[in-house]
Amino acid sequence: MQAGRLNRRLTLMQPSVSREAMGAVKREWTPVATVWCTKEPLRGREFFESQKTTSEATTRFTIRHRDDVKQTWKCQDNDGSYTIIAVINPNDANRMLQIMAKELTSGEPG
Repeated sequence: MQAGRLNRRLTLMQPSVSREAMGAVKREWTPVATVWCTKEPLRGREFFESQKTTSEATTRFTIRHRDDVKQTWKCQDNDGSYTIIAVINPNDANRMLQIMAKELTSGEPG
């Protein structure tokens, strides 16, 4: 892949757990790295759940290869936050990673 195609910024975030002063467990997302990527929307749908219209979009982000990206992470770009559903190393070449991610948005009943 040519470097010029990696024209968007993507922040990779991992979950972290801490305890508040009263002992409650607090789960947060800690940024790990901000990388260059391409973004390719693949599929979208809307459905009605719990009296709200919810839309779901599946997107493929392509980044340079990293060894540390996990399926339990999230990622974020200027358009929103995404849950990572798969991390693919095409042809096991260790050149690029394809991150398959899902964005969920909820709306008001309508």
